[in-house]
Amino acid sequence: MNTAVATCSIVVRTTILDTPELQRRLHADELAILRKHADAAVVRIKAGWVGWVYKDRNPASVGRSRAGWKRRVQATSYPFKLTILNEATGYYNGKPYVEHVHRVGKVTREYLSAFEDLAKTMIPPLVKELTAAILAN
Repeated sequence: MNTAVATCSIVVRTTILDTPELQRRLHADELAILRKHADAAVVRIKAGWVGWVYKDRNPASVGRSRAGWKRRVQATSYPFKLTILNEATGYYNGKPYVEHVHRVGKVTREYLSAFEDLAKTMIPPLVKELTAAILAN
């Protein structure tokens, strides 16, 4: 059975956490920031995961890869980790497939474009906000 999934693991490291005494679990307000940004990342990917052509397809078989986007947060130990993943499986064969999705006429897989977008637009504000919260605590 093929268990491949499209994943993007983002390990959050900040310069203030380089000393052992600051390597701790996240406080509730810090965890809320990490979760807020994780949820926003999934919303952003889903918002861009549109425009697919489903010619002559069973309506029950479409939209699975868009619905499959989710996040996982690991904040109990440093480094903190935010994972964006998609475990959607095919309607007919049950195999993972999101890593094969691409736009017509393009070679780049769509999940790679989505992860690149996250790296450019969402990670810097996440690191900035989380660092400020850690410094405040």
